[in-house]
Amino acid sequence: MVNFRIYYVIIFMIIFLIGDSSSAYLSDYHYRKEHILIGGNETLTDYPILFIIHRVTGESDNNEVYIETKCLPDYSDIRFTLSDDTVLQQAIRYSSEDKAEIVVIIPSIPRDEFVSLYLYYGNNNTPTFSENPDNQMIEQDFDPDASTLKFPSDAYSHGPWEENENVLSNIISPDSLPIAIDDTFIAEHGGIRTYFLGGDVSYSGDIFSPINILSDDVIFSGNNYTISGNSKGKGSNWQIGINAGSPEKPLKNITVKDLSITNWDIGASMQNVNGDFGNEISGITTSNNRQYGLCLENSSNFVISDNQVNDSLKNSVQILNSGNIRIKNNRLNSSGSGVFLGNSTDIHLIENELNNNENGILFDHCSKGQISNNTINKSEINGVRLIYSQDFLISRNTISKSIVGLELESCSDITIDKNQGSHVSQDFIWIDKSEKIVASENHISGGDGGISFITVKDSTLINNYLENMKKIAICLNECSFSVIDSNSIVNAENGIVISKGKEIQVLNSPRIEQIVNTGISYNSIENGQISFNKIKNCGNTGIDLISSSSIIVSHNQIDNTIHAGIYVDSVTNSQFEKNLLNKVSTGINIMKTSSSTIAGNKFMNLVYAPVYMDEQSQVESDVILPPE
Repeated sequence: MVNFRIYYVIIFMIIFLIGDSSSAYLSDYHYRKEHILIGGNETLTDYPILFIIHRVTGESDNNEVYIETKCLPDYSDIRFTLSDDTVLQQAIRYSSEDKAEIVVIIPSIPRDEFVSLYLYYGNNNTPTFSENPDNQMIEQDFDPDASTLKFPSDAYSHGPWEENENVLSNIISPDSLPIAIDDTFIAEHGGIRTYFLGGDVSYSGDIFSPINILSDDVIFSGNNYTISGNSKGKGSNWQIGINAGSPEKPLKNITVKDLSITNWDIGASMQNVNGDFGNEISGITTSNNRQYGLCLENSSNFVISDNQVNDSLKNSVQILNSGNIRIKNNRLNSSGSGVFLGNSTDIHLIENELNNNENGILFDHCSKGQISNNTINKSEINGVRLIYSQDFLISRNTISKSIVGLELESCSDITIDKNQGSHVSQDFIWIDKSEKIVASENHISGGDGGISFITVKDSTLINNYLENMKKIAICLNECSFSVIDSNSIVNAENGIVISKGKEIQVLNSPRIEQIVNTGISYNSIENGQISFNKIKNCGNTGIDLISSSSIIVSHNQIDNTIHAGIYVDSVTNSQFEKNLLNKVSTGINIMKTSSSTIAGNKFMNLVYAPVYMDEQSQVESDVILPPE
């Protein structure tokens, strides 16, 4: 086989970054198409692939792409890049009036993974090799045999081409601002709807917004430039860094990205922006805005991602009366609330970092969605707070150093799952006046308390792990129809404390140990069960049952308590059966109790007696120590 030498050209170009690594653009190009390569059964490195560029109309497929006559006749403006804006080595192997064969070196095609390429074309200002002093010729060997340059099915394959070309044009000069991007503006610019900011902008006077989008299907990129204002925060006429839509002018399909905004009342505001194809706010950095960093109102189908918002006087992100919102991978710091949502639905808040806010996340009258995989640190009040909200999953968040980690008030159908909490000064989970709450597999360490439910019904606490609580690990007050199942508690003042409720079950706790006072306490409970729990090393009692009725206490294992294993006072219609009590002072201590039974319990290594009963009690027991 004959080896040929081909001379490649690396073109060092000025590149304007207008997004994250997946959306960078080359300057002065009018068009680009995206293409997907699909890795095969091995990883390929510095791999040559042949592309055929057609200057006629047709349907792009595999390695053949049709771009009409929108590139130069000699194909010298053709460029291929990766998604991170890297311009790839390439060589024109053959060209004619209608087509060109271009070999492109792909740095890496990982096994079984996708690689995004971008084909740029339509640039009349592309420098020739002789005109550009930065060009360098690089000599490289490879075998250009057609069989190695087309489609080896076991090595890689071609995915789809982007059906429509993206139009890349219209850099907006800072000197032309303020502007309204409306239908007239778009018509004057040839119908193009993608715009790039060409430099930094600074305002010191009164202005509503230097960029006001008032037409559909607009993409605005700030090219990572800065728009600076000088808001005094006076009156009701707020100043906005970039605005899209209004109650009088609803819009659809708006993208704003890659812009720094500082010293406005609101950094970026979207009002009445909807559309089936989705809207986007991404790559925005805002700071020192007097009201909000990013604001969304009466809008839907939005992705808010990869933004950084610092030092907003009120909220970093404020969303009102909106739906189908994805908030992902943002850094939101030092504001009233990192994220505030009101009267909104279908909300997904994922993988954000929120630090030093008054409240990390605050939802008011919201429904449906998830709050997952967020890191929330040093909130002055709450890490997460939901009020009058329903149907949310709150999962895998890490929350630390706040007064309350997660607070719910007047909520329903909420699942709190697999969260990590530490160093909160009160309770990690505090829930009030709510129903249908599930708290499962949360790991809570440090703080005054772990989980507190107040006036909650139809709730489940299962498989949570709580350690190093200064006060009560799990507390239920005035709750009903609740199950506390398979929770572990290590080192707390009190383990589980239940008061003023009905239909409460505490079951299957594998570890309640190193408790200063009592492992499990029921006070004023009607109809309940305490069964199959393992309790040990309590400074007072294993189980307290006070002023309650119709309680089953069975199959518990209680070891090493200073006083009674089970203490019962003013209880009726209850059963104490098949418990194992070891190394306790008195096995079961009965005071002022009636219509109850003690049977089948096992007592080992007692200091005093298996059962002590005062004269006021009327209890059937198979083991009794008469009162002195």
